[in-house]
Amino acid sequence: MTLVPYSDKTFSCYQSASAQETRFGIGQQIQASIILSSFVEKLETVKRSCMLISIMESYILLGLKTSISCKLMVV
Repeated sequence: MTLVPYSDKTFSCYQSASAQETRFGIGQQIQASIILSSFVEKLETVKRSCMLISIMESYILLGLKTSISCKLMVV
């Protein structure tokens, strides 16, 4: 098995490795990349959810303040 990008330091360690070692090493890198990307995706989802909750809370609080001030004006 020949890999062209041996000049890249990520793959240079596989130059003298067997096909099985190369396949295993690349598989490990792919697996780590998938795990990292899914973690970041979930983190972004949580971040968006927290922002949405914060916006909704401020909207609700604003609505409560408005309704209280309107009731005070009527009295």
